[in-house]
Parts: sequence; structure tokens; C-alpha cells
Amino acid sequence: MSPSNRTNSRTIMILDMSFTLSMIYERNLYQALNSRNLDGYFDHVVSVHPLSSLFKVDQKRFGAPSVISIDNYHLFVEGTIGITRFLAWLPPLNLLLAQAWLFFLLYRLALKSQVNVIRIGDPYYLGIFGLLLSRCLHVPLVIRACFDYDLLFATSGRPVFPRLFYFRFIEKHIERLVFPFCDMVAGANQNNLDYAISNGAHAE
Repeated sequence: MSPSNRTNSRTIMILDMSFTLSMIYERNLYQALNSRNLDGYFDHVVSVHPLSSLFKVDQKRFGAPSVISIDNYHLFVEGTIGITRFLAWLPPLNLLLAQAWLFFLLYRLALKSQVNVIRIGDPYYLGIFGLLLSRCLHVPLVIRACFDYDLLFATSGRPVFPRLFYFRFIEKHIERLVFPFCDMVAGANQNNLDYAISNGAHAE
């Protein structure tokens, strides 16, 4: 469907790292995938797993992002952890280049699909990615607060993403950057909502 014929349609872009598409198929998690249109409220869905190739092997871990058409109304985009295996000896640069490639692909795809809102699954890596996209596209940013990460850290003593950010204080800075820019926070429960508000989300 051309953009000119979709003026009145609603499209959501969902950044989520819970499952890759192959995991969804292997574990029969179709309901988790199909429910992303909120029972038909959104006409089109663009699902994104930015680091999908972490769960792949050999050369499949590197290269261009994949855009998979699930049906006429749902696209699934999978990012990689590097643009080429020849840069595997320099992982930070390889990852940065691959994610920049993914970002510009998503930006073009969002314009073409006329994305109305971006939803993120955590305030950290997805938070940074989603915030940049929402600011560039001038669309609302929504987050689902599915954990109290402060409680998680108090229990485990470990950062949420130790391989990405190394230290909890870095994650705290990111939380306090992302939450204030979220236009809506959906708490899985009151405790998770309170966590988001205490870290910068607007109570209203």
C-alpha cells in the first residue's frame, strides 16, 4: 500500500529484544507477535530486534539488517552486531557501524510506513535507540516498564546489561535521560510504574 493511501492508518514501531523471530517460531510464541497490533488498533506493525544476530553463528552474525515480511501488515527487522566478520577483532567499531546502518534503515522505513508512535521495551539500549528515532521522526515515544531495574540491581548487584554498559551508574544516567522524554509509560504493575516515575518519568 502506498503512503498516499495510508494517511488515516496507524503504524507502530516496536523495539524489543525479548525474542528473535526464529525464537518466536521455535517456541510457538505467535500470540506475543500477533498481539503487537493491540487487537487491530494499529493497522501496521514494524517489530525490531536491534541485536538479533547475537544469537546466530559464524558469518550470519555480520552484514546488513534483515527485513522480513510476516504478512501484509507486519514487518520484522533484525539487526546485526557487525557489518563484516573482518572487523570482528574490533567489536565496538563493528557494532557501531552495524547499528548506524540499522538506524538509517529504520528511519527510512518509518518514513515510508508513516510510523505514528515508537514503543521501546527498556530504557537502556532500546531507550537510546528509540529516543533518537522519535526525535528525528517527531513521533511520540512509549515505554513499557516491565521491571523495577533498581530492585533487580539491589538483588543481584549487577548492571542490567553488563556487556554493553559495564557499570550501573552508566545505566542510571541513561534512565534519567530517556524516561523524561517518554510521552507515555505503561507499567506492568504499580511497582514498575513507581520505578519509572522515580527515575524521571512524568507522573501525569
